[in-house]
Amino acid sequence: MIIYDHVIERNHRIIRSSVGYTIPDQFTKVIQMVSGLTELPYVKEPHSRRVGETNDGEVDPGIVIPQTIQNVYGIPSPFASSNNKSSIALIEFYHGSGDMSYSNKDLLVPLYDIQYGGALAQGSEIWYWTSNHWLYEFSNDLFNMDPAPLVVSLPWGFPEIDQCDIEMCNGSTPMQYVQRVNTEFMKIGLRGISLIAASGDNGAPGEYNDNCLNDASPMSSYYPGSSPYITTVGSTMLVQSGTDNIINSQQGNDQPPICSKHQCATSTLEYVQSYPNASTTSGGGFSDYSPMPSYQKTAVEGYLTWGIPLPPSWSFNSSNRGYPDVSAVGHSYVTFVGGEMYLVDGSMCAAPSFAGMVALLNSHRLNNNQSPLGFLNPILYAAPSNCFNDITIGNNMCTEVCCTKYGYTATSGWDPASGLGTPNFKNLLAYISSLP
Repeated sequence: MIIYDHVIERNHRIIRSSVGYTIPDQFTKVIQMVSGLTELPYVKEPHSRRVGETNDGEVDPGIVIPQTIQNVYGIPSPFASSNNKSSIALIEFYHGSGDMSYSNKDLLVPLYDIQYGGALAQGSEIWYWTSNHWLYEFSNDLFNMDPAPLVVSLPWGFPEIDQCDIEMCNGSTPMQYVQRVNTEFMKIGLRGISLIAASGDNGAPGEYNDNCLNDASPMSSYYPGSSPYITTVGSTMLVQSGTDNIINSQQGNDQPPICSKHQCATSTLEYVQSYPNASTTSGGGFSDYSPMPSYQKTAVEGYLTWGIPLPPSWSFNSSNRGYPDVSAVGHSYVTFVGGEMYLVDGSMCAAPSFAGMVALLNSHRLNNNQSPLGFLNPILYAAPSNCFNDITIGNNMCTEVCCTKYGYTATSGWDPASGLGTPNFKNLLAYISSLP
């Protein structure tokens, strides 16, 4: 075995195998994969900038705080149906140091999950969960936990083809790894747990063409966002309009104190989040490995036959799972790190915020002696169209640093740039109240 010491945290050690493994012949047909023997934790940095560093364009110049999101989506505060049996878990896949670890002072997981997911999930129990492993081990731990959180936000992801680089598959292929984790996700959904994932921050080109120099690159597929058993959230940005609403939410006419020192966003008009107006571009597209689930077949095929320009047919598999499912604002989130204010962009922000809203929906159902929502996607795709604010402007043809010729364009209904749209909370609440 090999013992690794963390370069900063001297008391942080992990043990890994120094040799390979063998499987007895009689078990080779029933063991799909082996993991957790040799891989090391992977570090992923958030997309942040100090307040005062701006992006050009027509985006709302104001900062986004939890009250902004409540205002945009019509979320009551206080929420009359709060229930402390509702719960939300914000997951951190690297227990490291500095910006990437939990801070009681800043409420960081790593930067924004608790500050937004926890704030929006009013009255719900908040879990903070760190894992030194990736999705397979985590999903096993979650499935076997009792009690378990009812809503889980997974803000991280990587291309499907790279899954065995993040967590060594020890002889299995990335496709086999994804298929095995999908099985775990399906089991978790059957327990009544809602899994929420980010759609990625490198647009449709993704890491496959992050320098935008190769028009022959395939469109990216981002996991776990491309899983059929997860609700995947893309990101939008608020843009200036002539009907902007001053933030007063449901708390009287007093603005939050931060808005007296910094300009808070007032717009309620949303476009697909994209570089260069933001530091990231909302991810979206089609899985390389997972077939299209029946719950989204009508919506996705409607997009494909709408006449909207699409990437070349060879660059994506239109018969596979399309994502994201929904979107939420993900631009200019205010966070505090070590007492200093930063702005953060990305679907990594949008996912925990949407998860916070799901926790509120669960609270309402629990207060009415109904079951938690569990796996959301069949519910969302069957919902009336007034449950969503349809995002019809923008595309995800850019990455974090450049733009390409190909990607997906937002249009009426579902699309791979914004999903079904962003939540209209009042109508979504009325809809889930009508479900058994």
